Amino acid sequence: MIRTTLVPVPQMVCGAEQARQLLQRIARLTVIAVDTETTGKVRHRDDVVFWSMATATERWCLDRQALPVFRAFLEDPARTLIFQNANFDAWMLLNSGVDLHRHGDRDYRRWDTMVMHSLMYDNQPHGLKEMANDRHLLGIHMPAFKTVFGKVSKDEDVGRKLHEMYASAPDKVCDYASLDAWATFRLWEVLREHLDSQSLFDGGTLLDYYVDLEQPNHDVLWQMERRGARIDAERIQAIMPVIDDRMDRLRHQMAKLRGRVFNPGSTAQIIDALFVRRQGEWIDRITGATIDDDAMTEGGATGNRQPATDAEVLIKRSARGCVLSKLILDWRKLDKISGTYLTSFVELADRFGRIHTTFSQQVARTGRIASSAPNLMNVPKPDKDEFKLRSLFVSEDGYLLGCADYAQLEMRIAACRAGELDMIQSITQGRDQHCWTAHKMFGVPYEALYAAKKKADKGELLTSEEHALYVMRDDSKRIGFGVLYGMGAPRLSHDLSNDQRVVDEEEAQEKLNTFFRVNRHIKRYQEDIVAFGRETQWVATHSGRRRQIPELTGKLDKKSFGEGCRAAVNMPIQGEAAELVKSAQIRIHEDDLLRSAGVRMTLQVHDELLSDWPVAATKDPELVARWNEHMEWPYGRNRHPLEQQLAGGQIVRVPLRAGVRFARDWMSAK
Repeated sequence: MIRTTLVPVPQMVCGAEQARQLLQRIARLTVIAVDTETTGKVRHRDDVVFWSMATATERWCLDRQALPVFRAFLEDPARTLIFQNANFDAWMLLNSGVDLHRHGDRDYRRWDTMVMHSLMYDNQPHGLKEMANDRHLLGIHMPAFKTVFGKVSKDEDVGRKLHEMYASAPDKVCDYASLDAWATFRLWEVLREHLDSQSLFDGGTLLDYYVDLEQPNHDVLWQMERRGARIDAERIQAIMPVIDDRMDRLRHQMAKLRGRVFNPGSTAQIIDALFVRRQGEWIDRITGATIDDDAMTEGGATGNRQPATDAEVLIKRSARGCVLSKLILDWRKLDKISGTYLTSFVELADRFGRIHTTFSQQVARTGRIASSAPNLMNVPKPDKDEFKLRSLFVSEDGYLLGCADYAQLEMRIAACRAGELDMIQSITQGRDQHCWTAHKMFGVPYEALYAAKKKADKGELLTSEEHALYVMRDDSKRIGFGVLYGMGAPRLSHDLSNDQRVVDEEEAQEKLNTFFRVNRHIKRYQEDIVAFGRETQWVATHSGRRRQIPELTGKLDKKSFGEGCRAAVNMPIQGEAAELVKSAQIRIHEDDLLRSAGVRMTLQVHDELLSDWPVAATKDPELVARWNEHMEWPYGRNRHPLEQQLAGGQIVRVPLRAGVRFARDWMSAK
């Protein structure tokens, strides 16, 4: 339905007296949209310059002086507040003296149009301007910030720019700011209708899904953001010189091999170091061979194709004896550690040594929580990280860090939904699933695989035979998870290859074929999902949350179709895993005993939850049991989390397993 929208006239409210007059007039409103214009985007540092409110028929822009007047109004737990990016505005208001959770954080009264839109229209942009411009939503044009206020440079004082603009053109500022709030209110009205029109598999609607799962998670994630994760700044300062020195030595080694200094952070200079162009063809400097067409880049908008220098290419070159490629890979790894983690952590830490990542509910189209500024979802695991970066996350005095994760969560979901009975039996018997998969794939005794795994976990030296067994388990783990992500032979070849061995695409395909031979039901399940997606152009989780996949029409190129197939295979599994974890977090958040004991969640990393526990709480078996119960029974004891009725009428149930462990740092708690 195309909507005709009449935009109300903006009203400017200046100073405390005008604010009191407006408050008296709207004090009985129970639902209102709120938006902020701020000094910047750093959540724990920036604050409000101007702010706005709106209903369907009125909109107001207010200055900072009005906030104290409206503090009780905004903090009233009985009042519904509508935002576009709710947790960002909650931060800005908190930094300006208004705590939306002053009277509790379990009333779930905040709505977020950005997250609502992502549920219904996951393949469209969720920005306010883009949503408002959609003729099926509001159909109005909203000017961009830089159109009204001009481009803001990185080092420019945004607050001062806003004040200067207000002094010279107050009507312009008022119109821009209040239009944001009004559009947010109107989108909330429209999106509620749209969400309520889409049915779930259990008989509810997508609006129920939002209210039951996503809306409570606004507050769960807000509290995690607000508390933050404590880092060990002294350890960071100790690691940084070591990494800097090693990067310098790698640069020296690369310069010696190349015959001159070059920047390993520059793609153009890496190409020049490894390849040379002769008579229109690219030649490998090491082997003298012409570069194959499939080892070239696409060329982008210019069509200027060059030799690829991504990790996959360099790993293969390194395994074939190219020392320079290995040195570049080593340098890149150190550069990522230095920039993404160490330097970023120091810059973003507050005065208490805590970093406050931004959790997002609308970024990952499967429903997974995303993290940014900094991204904490990809902190390397200890077995692949010589610097032990997870040890940087520490508890404060009087506390221990609680680390709780699920045992093979996505594999359990796949086994249940596919009805893979042999895998289900292995899970219910408590076997290590990756050892069991390796046993079935390679015909090696399960006990030998498990013994090698346990020995490696203890840090003990493995014999050559035990090492081979451990590699088999690791391969089966990568293959199993790769299958759940819809991974094909090219990507699996990359994931299994390292500087010690090359697994070509043919061998990778053989390994995939072997996995599917011993897990036929998972193969059929994935084929059914893709077939359904080709018919409908969407797939869904077991509950009914959809992901639109228009690539499955087959009308696009082969590459896009392949990406669509991988997305279709991955969505139901990863999406259901996200739902289980979110549900567990809500139950933990609402547990009065855990709360009164001082237990607080700090991080969610996919299927892993980190939390701060007072030392005394860690010694209370009832509290530990309650935490584990919430993770293993995220919907409560009356509803089994993983239950499936098979075609023949048989009902299978797959248990979830999780446990919280305690230590002074994240790595030691694993």
